[in-house]
Amino acid sequence: MENHEGSLEADLEYLRSSRADFGWDRKRVLWRLTDHGMELVPRLRQIRREGPGRLRAAALEVLVAIGGEAVLDEADMAAAERLIRVKAPSETPIRIDACVTFWICVRGGDQQGVMSSLGLTALRPATFALGESVVVGDAHGDESGLVFVTPELNGWTAVVGLWCDPFVDERREEIRALVEELSERYDEAHAYYFSSQGDGSAWLIARNGRTVRRYIEWSAAMALGEPLPIERQYLDQLGIRGNPEDHHESDDDLLGDFHLECDATTVAAAMSIDVVSGMSTEWVVCGTGQLALVPGASTTGIPPGPHRI
Repeated sequence: MENHEGSLEADLEYLRSSRADFGWDRKRVLWRLTDHGMELVPRLRQIRREGPGRLRAAALEVLVAIGGEAVLDEADMAAAERLIRVKAPSETPIRIDACVTFWICVRGGDQQGVMSSLGLTALRPATFALGESVVVGDAHGDESGLVFVTPELNGWTAVVGLWCDPFVDERREEIRALVEELSERYDEAHAYYFSSQGDGSAWLIARNGRTVRRYIEWSAAMALGEPLPIERQYLDQLGIRGNPEDHHESDDDLLGDFHLECDATTVAAAMSIDVVSGMSTEWVVCGTGQLALVPGASTTGIPPGPHRI
């Protein structure tokens, strides 16, 4: 184990020095360390307790990547919670692009009320960096049973995560009913799906307890209501008459142009909050983000993964 300890400290030193850069080289080092699994945990815990001091933060990062919250002792949990309390009040919102991203937006800043209406259970406060890493990890691995609930952002609260998928067959009407209930309580609520890999996008807009618009790129049959003003703007620019769903069976390339110009991020930016690409340093942020358990979740804490605070 002595030879490996030397390479472990070198890898931790690299993680420490590259903390601001979460590029592929850094990810590969983290993945290599996590491949060793639980055998590294005792040494990482020793570094956390005894040093070297400069490696303590990197050791914590690797511990979480290997075993999640379950491998942290009380002192490390307290340190992580303290760091979140320090960073959250002054943090700048960051974009959440999980390749395939699902989110619900609710007017206002009643974070606790939104969670209660959706049946979510607060797990722990979270920075945007932590929330983003959990959401992205879910999209590329096993579903954790967690969502990230933002603080109030420019008058809106967003819930982000796989559970928010408003268009998967088995939960489509359940999520629609929840969004309508939220809109009845808070005047307006939306749900969005966006694939940054070019697999389409969709949106659901509810006001005062009823759906006023649902549009899904791949299904004309599921469309409801009339185009939103932002949709109409692009339809008129492209010379497309009627509703976009009227043209799904057409050979006309104009509908493809519409989908490129007016996707879920475009609609969300115009209607509420675009979490994928529209986060702004100019937004007014009130409160602290939360990681929350979805109904029926079996997890009891943050899962293993390359999480950041």
